[in-house]
Amino acid sequence: MGLRTSRQFQRWARGILRVTLNAALAVSIAFALHTLMRGKSKSWNGDGTGLKLPAHDSVEPLRPIEVAESQQHPVENATLWQVMLQDPTLQSFVSLNMPFSDIKDRLDNASEIFTIYAPINSAFEGPLRNPVDAPGFYYKFLSLNHMGPKNISYEELKASTTVENFINHDIFFKNLQRISTQGKNGEMTLNHVANYVGQPLQAINGFVHHIDSLLYLPDAVSDLLRSDVDLQMFQSGLIDTDIAVIINDTQSHLTQTIFAPTNEAFKNLGAKANKFLFSPLGKTYLTALLQYHVIMNSTLFTDVYFKPNNSGQVNMNTSSEAVQLPTLLPHRYLTASIVKNHHRQTLLINDEVVVDHPDLILMDGVVHKIDRVLLPPSLAQGDSNEGSHKGEGSIGSFASWPWLWRKHGSKIGVMELMDRLQPYLVDEN
Repeated sequence: MGLRTSRQFQRWARGILRVTLNAALAVSIAFALHTLMRGKSKSWNGDGTGLKLPAHDSVEPLRPIEVAESQQHPVENATLWQVMLQDPTLQSFVSLNMPFSDIKDRLDNASEIFTIYAPINSAFEGPLRNPVDAPGFYYKFLSLNHMGPKNISYEELKASTTVENFINHDIFFKNLQRISTQGKNGEMTLNHVANYVGQPLQAINGFVHHIDSLLYLPDAVSDLLRSDVDLQMFQSGLIDTDIAVIINDTQSHLTQTIFAPTNEAFKNLGAKANKFLFSPLGKTYLTALLQYHVIMNSTLFTDVYFKPNNSGQVNMNTSSEAVQLPTLLPHRYLTASIVKNHHRQTLLINDEVVVDHPDLILMDGVVHKIDRVLLPPSLAQGDSNEGSHKGEGSIGSFASWPWLWRKHGSKIGVMELMDRLQPYLVDEN
């Protein structure tokens, strides 16, 4: 009976949390719309039950292709809005924007420069992943999630790892939200889900880029951690240690950056180490270990750093100075720098761990998936537990294990792990 009641309470608590987050998002985007678009929105004419789009004649599907700068097609004396009106593959996206005169007017203004990441008609086929009874402003912000400032060509987009859109990243409206880009084998993806298709169209006030999927408004960090099957062990550890409560409590922080080890990363620790960490005896050790992967109130993408508490924004590249990120583990920092990985910019953590799956864009921060579990620095030889350190360790680090040489993916004994984490334990009593 007690277990059933506990589960019912957990479901109730998650429901309340989701309502709270959605309410916070609604308030944030309502203010953001006024700030960013600076126009009066036309009232929503739908019945509030969902987006209704007219049927369109079938058109030849667009396919991913390599596009050189010289191949970008300028549309003579046409604005972005006129370009989309003339493009038969974008009529569903045009219909999405039809009720919003402020968006249409600005896209049709030759003096205002934008870039559009436009879903083709097939992206709207089938049921849309929208909230039940979504109000009109939700669809307006769904549209704005596909638009950003500046005149970004295909080559510039391909060379970027994130670009801005017109959704606010924070409640103070100081930083714009990002769209992440991924590139491999000559193809490009946005937000890990939308494939770049067709050829870019150049209007007199910007570019239109075609994608084959909608870019939905970002989920919360807690939603991603709960749903990503690659992060089940990490999520389980966060729940067991109550760190999940901190991550989920968006009233206690503005944003967050999380380096999330995959299931494979935990398996590389070895079965015995995992059995210990996920046991009652290992809970305090697991707490210290996972705290070292969570940074509150600052957001680090692969090309820009939003400093703590909105104190500034720093563009990041391979010549930038390393950033010291304060973790939840008291007095311990992660060192993050920028390196090239497969000809693209990515993060290097503690001078040794390359982030292969970066920039999972979320409503309240960003998650970077990593294939190694990060270990705080060894204090076994009397080091002070203060300040920041480079090379603070992961399984496989040579420099950070003063008495032990290890290869990437090698297992760790329980006693070794306990010795490493012991200085960071907090007595729960």
